[in-house]
Amino acid sequence: MTSKKLHTDILISHSEWASAIVNVESVCQRAANAAFRACVGMESVQFEISVLLSDDKNLSALNKKYRGIDEPTNVLSFANFDWNKASKSVVTPQLLGDVVISFETTLREAVQEGKKLEDHLSHLVVHGVMHLFGHDHEHHAEAATMETLETMTLAGLGIPDPYDGTEIVDQG
Repeated sequence: MTSKKLHTDILISHSEWASAIVNVESVCQRAANAAFRACVGMESVQFEISVLLSDDKNLSALNKKYRGIDEPTNVLSFANFDWNKASKSVVTPQLLGDVVISFETTLREAVQEGKKLEDHLSHLVVHGVMHLFGHDHEHHAEAATMETLETMTLAGLGIPDPYDGTEIVDQG
């Protein structure tokens, strides 16, 4: 289910993902493609991303190494694309970056918030991919824009507003 303009590699390093969500790879592909359609402005460029479905131990190590925070998080995004050089590059597909998601934190949040695990995973994939496309939430205006884009994208997938009554809790 890879789009013609986005190739997504789904890697599962924590086995709980596959047993908790039927067709977890398809869930991730669908969410990544939806985020891509919501964000892409350069129709001629092909992109490649990876989504790693991991665990708290790995996310904690990555969070400590790259953000200086010694605890697990739900999702981290690692952009690998220079938007200033996008139109000059002849290499395709362009490696957009990586999204890494923790099973335990995602499951815990889904349970606490009364959400389906599949829906919460979809949200985190959409959120992570939007970070790869340069969206951020460091400031209120950016956060509002990103939240609206995420909510609309998820609505297109039949997923309820993940921010209904909550604040953005993303870690990266």
